[in-house]
Amino acid sequence: MLFIGNNIEVGSTKNSDNGFAVTTGVVKTMKDKKKAATTGTNGAAEDYKGRSTSKKRVFEDTSKTRTTTPTIATTTKAAKKTCCQVCSVSPTPSPKKFQIRDEGDLREELAPATSSAKQGALAPESDIESLTPVEYPIANRGDYTVASAKPLFFQVLFKSFAALRKRLKREVPIQSLDKWADFMARCYLQDTRMFHSFGHVMKLCEKSTPVQKIAVLFHDIAYYQVDNAPPPDSKQFLGDILTHHQAEAKEHIYVVTGNGSENAGVAIALKVFSIKMGQKLDPTIGLNEFASAVIASRLLLEEDVIPLDLIADVCAVIEATIPFRTNQWTEGLHTNLLELNRDLDMGRREEDITSSVEEAVDLGNRDVGDFGESEVLLFLDGTWDLLTENNPRIWMELEQCPIQVYRSGLQKTHGFLSTVATELIFSKFREIPTQKRFDYLSRNAKRNVEVSRVYSGIKLSLALIVESLEMVRHRRGEVNVMTIDVRKEVGCLSKGLQCDLCTCYSPTKRTRTDRATCASTEASPCDILRVLGLHRPIKYSRIDEALTYLGLHLIQVLQGDLGALETLMTRLKGQARLYAPYADLSHEAAQAILDHAPKSVVNECARVFSL
Repeated sequence: MLFIGNNIEVGSTKNSDNGFAVTTGVVKTMKDKKKAATTGTNGAAEDYKGRSTSKKRVFEDTSKTRTTTPTIATTTKAAKKTCCQVCSVSPTPSPKKFQIRDEGDLREELAPATSSAKQGALAPESDIESLTPVEYPIANRGDYTVASAKPLFFQVLFKSFAALRKRLKREVPIQSLDKWADFMARCYLQDTRMFHSFGHVMKLCEKSTPVQKIAVLFHDIAYYQVDNAPPPDSKQFLGDILTHHQAEAKEHIYVVTGNGSENAGVAIALKVFSIKMGQKLDPTIGLNEFASAVIASRLLLEEDVIPLDLIADVCAVIEATIPFRTNQWTEGLHTNLLELNRDLDMGRREEDITSSVEEAVDLGNRDVGDFGESEVLLFLDGTWDLLTENNPRIWMELEQCPIQVYRSGLQKTHGFLSTVATELIFSKFREIPTQKRFDYLSRNAKRNVEVSRVYSGIKLSLALIVESLEMVRHRRGEVNVMTIDVRKEVGCLSKGLQCDLCTCYSPTKRTRTDRATCASTEASPCDILRVLGLHRPIKYSRIDEALTYLGLHLIQVLQGDLGALETLMTRLKGQARLYAPYADLSHEAAQAILDHAPKSVVNECARVFSL
């Protein structure tokens, strides 16, 4: 479990024997869903006075009522039993989890045991494959409210600034910390946040330095395309800096129209981000990060307690979380900090500035750390959180959500996974991280993206078939839960393909020989079978579970031939290529999709969706 402060506990988890959950379920009513969004799932969280702040969230199952698991790293006893029945493997002890401590720099768990290790050093390369994957806190699934999360934000801020006392002019007033914590809680606990949430920032805090922690708490405050608006009550911070560009057809285009009346914090953010007056910004090129940095800078300057060099460091870490850029940005950030040091007469040494960039690069890599996980299910878990975050109708409409919405979300997700440049996911600044570590993360990213591309492509293809059936037969489908038996389907297929679901690419159970076999970045039939059998994290609807079942059926029909699967996916996507997400398929395109799909798969889709 994750501890922050002396007595505050940020969620607790119970690991399965293989590190992921296999349970599914559905909220029975909208009332239940709203209750689930504000209450706990696996034990009650405690606030700073020890009071219970959350309750269990109950979901409906076809056979019995059970409590869902919040993450793929947590599971119920029933789920553990299921995995062992399917895989015929005895449970093994869960890997030891890292615990957060009160000290400022929490990397001792991973850093080499040498007195000369640099701040921000990563794991010894010889131990890379034995590292326990970082697990999402339970909070990432809606266990906390603004009231219960605020004390935890406060504690992180308090501890971080206490560790930085020598850099401050004086202690930060408690009233300021309380105000900042309240603002953060209201931003991260919005209903729209499914991934960029309280749990995400607390996960990043687990292994962060004090400066990184402060930056982490600010770095996703603004998320325009998810919240569909600036952060709550942020006009006083952003109103004189960013102006919405009404003439642009594209959403969330803002123009930098002011410098905050020459506010020093705003000037630092502009310099760190290399942004000029009149420049256009959108979420793909740093709008969210820049807006978050401006808010952080202006808040941190309010009490005249925090020096400008510390504000520059916080902005640098936030800037480093802009994803998918060439490594040239790291040297540019270093140059910007050197120029700020000169222009504002900060009196910093060059080695201090170099260390600040190293901290920024380290946090930036951990912000996209799911890509580098050795367990693909951890990556998929975050990917599916993003899918629901970017397609809110999935969790807002529950069982009434049309299959077209799922198809559209899968279409965007699959399109991203098919085109993302995996070599640009992780960044490197001189020797941080080491070349060996960088190569390791990049190799994992390439494999995780490839497996997830195939996985999302299967579900996209099946969603297209179901949507086409609805179009041709002029009625809306409804999942018949009595037709779904994922456990039986997985068991039969795993025997037919000679796959051991527990050991196939599982870091907690693989031998060194297994690891060498799984070093390839290509997906295998066993990889796809495993993620279909063990990854079903959308808990608000049976549709995702139905697509999982149908995916297993498709693999069976194709006898595990991934070449034939790729051909089928290409044909079906080709028929729908002219139809953007959320656009209706034409009758002709729908019929063509059904004609290209295997007849037995079409019939099974019709049976499962009552079409």
